[in-house]
Amino acid sequence: MISAPQPLDLPDGEATLYPAFFVSTDANRLLQALVDTSAWRQDAVTLYGRSVNLPRLTAWYGDAGPGYTYSRIENTPLPWTEALLEVKRRK
Repeated sequence: MISAPQPLDLPDGEATLYPAFFVSTDANRLLQALVDTSAWRQDAVTLYGRSVNLPRLTAWYGDAGPGYTYSRIENTPLPWTEALLEVKRRK
């Protein structure tokens, strides 16, 4: 059972928390699947002629179609994994 949504008080944004969106066993299983099976990558940007790794890992998934580019980093969506589809289908 999904708990009532809780709006979060943020200074310059809007977000809603959905406590227990997944029961803890499903949440733990999905988190582990996402950590283990996502195609994580660390991109780099060029600053003042030097390549610098971005301080985060990313994985780009989505429906087939055009990609997204920023700072000359091309992101072409990979097909949804089973774990991502499970999260995506939950409403």
